[in-house]
Amino acid sequence: MNKGKYIFLDVDGVLNHHETYKKKHVNSLYPDLDPECLALFSKLVHSIDYVHIVLSSSWRLIESDMDRLEAAFKEFGIPKWIDITPYLEYEQGKTRGKEINQWLKENHVRKDQIIILDDNTDMADLKDRLIQTDFMNGGFKEVHFKKALHMLKGNHMTKETKEILEALEASNNTLDNLYKALNALDSAKSWSIADILGGGFLMTYMKRSRVKEAQVYIDNCKASIEKFAKELHDVNEDINISLDTGEFIKFADYFFDGILVDWYVQSNITTAQTQVSNAISRVEHIKELLLHKLNGASVQ
Repeated sequence: MNKGKYIFLDVDGVLNHHETYKKKHVNSLYPDLDPECLALFSKLVHSIDYVHIVLSSSWRLIESDMDRLEAAFKEFGIPKWIDITPYLEYEQGKTRGKEINQWLKENHVRKDQIIILDDNTDMADLKDRLIQTDFMNGGFKEVHFKKALHMLKGNHMTKETKEILEALEASNNTLDNLYKALNALDSAKSWSIADILGGGFLMTYMKRSRVKEAQVYIDNCKASIEKFAKELHDVNEDINISLDTGEFIKFADYFFDGILVDWYVQSNITTAQTQVSNAISRVEHIKELLLHKLNGASVQ
């Protein structure tokens, strides 16, 4: 079992994501798996000769989960996994990476023959073989597919390809923070309206909590956008995104909860929503350009 390539597969955060459970995929028999992620993973498997799947997900510990996963694999034309990793108690530094390492040792498979698809980072000395996905941002996506394809084929990435992939990862992180900020602002606006219409202490408290939560995500957005801009500079792209949220977080109604001050906070929340929505559109557009650029990138 020492020939070919091996994909160590996590499920949650790879073949599904947080939106999966909201949508429930009415037309699917597998509401806890995402059809787009499954289809892209199927494309990856069929793009590589002599590739084998080893299940490293916690799904391997529950028979009913493995039955559902096997049925989904069959529907999407994905070959069943050849094995599962051993289970080690997660204590004294034992991690998923050590489970994978134990499997490699037992089956005489080299590190350079594998990739790991997982949304966690506990991979011990195998982190350079990890393609990290994001449960909060779509699971297994095109950028991960491209990176996996390069690694499984053993191609040496050009500097251009590496920089594009880094920029795409930065775009995913930026979008994740932007969408979280927008959701928090939407919630803050709803509670603010309820407060204006005569809400009591609970309404005011919930509004303030959501605005504070939005501020955390806004701060994260600023940091991720700065990193994104730096990565874009490396690929000769340009970005100009402003997230000047002004005074919206300094809600003056904290001590003066009158109707006029509430309207002021409501206005500033609306302004912040517009700014974040515009930023999302801009980043999504640039991400599409990067994917197009990636498709034209070469390997050495």
